Amino acid sequence: MHRTAPLVRTLAYSMTLAFVAVLGGQSQAVSMSNGAVVADPDEAPWMVALTIPTREGTPPTERLKCGGVLIAPDKVLTAGHCAVTPDSFSVDPAVPPRPMSPRSVEVVRANRDLNSPQAQIRKVVSVFVDPDFHLLASQFEPHDPSRAAARHDLAVLVLDRGFGDPKAVIPLTAVLPDPGARARVYGHGLTPSGDISDDLLRGSLTLISNQDCDAQTFVEVKYIGATCAQTTVLPELSVQVGFGDSGGPLVVKGKDGSDVLVGVVSFGTETSARVFAFGFNAFADVASGRGFIAQHAPEAVWA
Repeated sequence: MHRTAPLVRTLAYSMTLAFVAVLGGQSQAVSMSNGAVVADPDEAPWMVALTIPTREGTPPTERLKCGGVLIAPDKVLTAGHCAVTPDSFSVDPAVPPRPMSPRSVEVVRANRDLNSPQAQIRKVVSVFVDPDFHLLASQFEPHDPSRAAARHDLAVLVLDRGFGDPKAVIPLTAVLPDPGARARVYGHGLTPSGDISDDLLRGSLTLISNQDCDAQTFVEVKYIGATCAQTTVLPELSVQVGFGDSGGPLVVKGKDGSDVLVGVVSFGTETSARVFAFGFNAFADVASGRGFIAQHAPEAVWA
């Protein structure tokens, strides 16, 4: 584990939504023994990290901004709130979201260890944010955008060149799976101990109904292009998304046993309770965002 630098941590808290597990009532970094586990090597070849370009030699874990997922060799799907300028990251309806400069982010693809010398890095040449994206002020902290929910929380990044590995692209689901479907979420995000995970973490979740999700938050998820998943075991074994995991993939197994993308991390219980509280995890639903995604990544495969 590497402690994030103060500047990067502040940005992560203000612009992104870490796997956590709470063991015995004390917050601890996620490990193999509780809510999430270290992913196997090559388990998620389509997983990428969005990092902040900075001086040479600073490891990616100290520059982590968000997660993302490859939907074409040179196209990354991530959360809309990961891809807007800081001055338009606002809950004010009068402030329209504006795409960030492509120069303000780079994309890192690692086998599992984000700091691996073998990690591949790509520059971003274009940023497209869903035109219907906007933050929705939380009733818990109405003036804090880092506690906000989001509608149509999607963005597509175009890279300067593709990743050559054909396994590095995931198909997207055209139809949202039914509640009860088992899913997995991936990320390097901030843990309660304040650390970013070098290793990619995997958490097991179960899709829940819109009604069950609505009961835990202040929005009606079907109207904001979102779906929810939650841990169905004891709260002390909970997997909750958090700061740094935004834009990372929620994945299910398709009919042929291959991985299929359901959504990307959008927001969690920090919108209605303390950060990392047990409960729902909300994901921008790729099926409802198909029109936007297809416009900017027409080569994406739908399953």
